[in-house]
Amino acid sequence: MAVEAVEAKVVARPPETGPLVRLVGAGHRFGSVPALTPVDLQLRPGQMVFVLGPSGSGKTTLLRLVHGQLRPREGEVWVDGRPLHRRWWRGVARVRRQTGFVFQDYRLLSRLTAYENVVFALQVADPTVPFGLVRRRAQEMLESVGLARRAGAYPQQLSGGERQRVAVARALAAKPTLLLVDEPTSALDDKRAEVVLRMLVEAAADGAAVILTSHRPTGFERGHQLLRLAEPAGETVKQNGHQNGKTKVQLPKRNGAGPKKTARPAANGAIKRRVRP
Repeated sequence: MAVEAVEAKVVARPPETGPLVRLVGAGHRFGSVPALTPVDLQLRPGQMVFVLGPSGSGKTTLLRLVHGQLRPREGEVWVDGRPLHRRWWRGVARVRRQTGFVFQDYRLLSRLTAYENVVFALQVADPTVPFGLVRRRAQEMLESVGLARRAGAYPQQLSGGERQRVAVARALAAKPTLLLVDEPTSALDDKRAEVVLRMLVEAAADGAAVILTSHRPTGFERGHQLLRLAEPAGETVKQNGHQNGKTKVQLPKRNGAGPKKTARPAANGAIKRRVRP
């Protein structure tokens, strides 16, 4: 599956460097169930790719491969020159340290306030930074997403949209070299969504490599890379009128007619078993 470029009148090009993220035929499945059809992707610092596709097309799986949470069942995944597809490679912690991840389910620490969640992420990213600078940066990030007045609230006291904005602020706070953003506007109104998307585009303009997933176009794709995933993963993928050779996967059937039935419980709660003569 190739990445297509979206036309733009003016495109700011970053300095020519090697790709920070490189996927070569990277695909994944859970058991016999396909999760992501093979993808080819190259992303340099300062570039942004929008990954569009319906639910079940493998958008989150792709991000988890790049983050090192999963190893691909086929193909290769390289991040900053490190092979995340190798079985016992131990450098994944270094990759995650330079990566900001906006999870679809937010994953805020429930015992910390919104402000403390951002502070904690900054301290993990670089423990040597003076706390005064950490505190100032956390306040700035919460202000930028419109949550300065909610800084002292705990996640359970925030709405879904507010938690999503805290997650974005936390991911951007340490200015990571790689940003993985999973459906960052799913719980936001149009005004808040535009603010968040502009922040992510600006992060790419400042030199970060950004992978953003969405189930529908955001209106910010112009001038950036675009990767379309098919639904469901495992069926034939058509792009530019051609098939990529991936056929629909069907689960094997059991021998005999119909699914295997379980024994029904008897009236006294015991299970009747058929005794063979």
